[in-house]
Formats: sequence, structure tokens, C-alpha cells
Amino acid sequence: MTPYMRSLIDPADVRLFEEVCAFIERIPDVELSSGRDVSCHMVARIVSERFDLPVVDGRFGRAVAHSWLEFGGYILDVYPVGAMRPQMLHIKYMTTPWGDLFDEEDLAVVKTPEFETDYHEFLKKARA
Repeated sequence: MTPYMRSLIDPADVRLFEEVCAFIERIPDVELSSGRDVSCHMVARIVSERFDLPVVDGRFGRAVAHSWLEFGGYILDVYPVGAMRPQMLHIKYMTTPWGDLFDEEDLAVVKTPEFETDYHEFLKKARA
């Protein structure tokens, strides 16, 4: 079944979304030597690098530190909070519950030396 939302999205943007989904599916499972988990912040950044899309750091639901991408009026959540499906595309300008859950904020967690070390290890292993 085709979701109604797909009829509202430019076909080129649907193709980009599908390319991002395929790219994420090809990323292998990565275990970090620090013992920390791969995070949405890392996944958003590797997708950003590959597709030249801006990363947005902030909060999901005003509580959870989160990172996502935005382009063309869409929120591209490549590692959604509490979801099984690893990618979701939301129309930013529509009145939906989703758009109100993403709040941009400067996050200290993505500026720590530990994050940088983990992210570079993730990049190396994900590209292997």
C-alpha cells in the first residue's frame, strides 16, 4: 500500500529517500571498542557526508538528545527514537504530531572527544 504522504512528496525527493534507505541498509552492524552504542548522531553524520545533507542536532519530544537531517521541507530521521524501521521522512510544514517533536538545540554530546573517537571508529568500520 502506498502511503498518502508519498503523493505529497516530489518524486526526486522520494528517490533520494530511497537511496538513503538503501545506503543505511548496507551499513554493517558495528561494535565500538568503547562499548558505547552506535547513535543517531553517528548515523545522521555518515548519511550527511554521503548525501551532502545538513545534520540537525536537538531534542526529540523535548527530552531525548537526537540528530536528524533536513532538506526541501522534510525531516529525514535516519535513526528514529524507539522505532524498528530505521528511516522516516516527515513533511516539516504539515500539521502532524511528528513535526512538533523535533526541536533544534546545540548538543554537547556531539562535541566531546569520546564522541569524536567513537564516530571515527564507526566511519572506519562502516566503510570496511
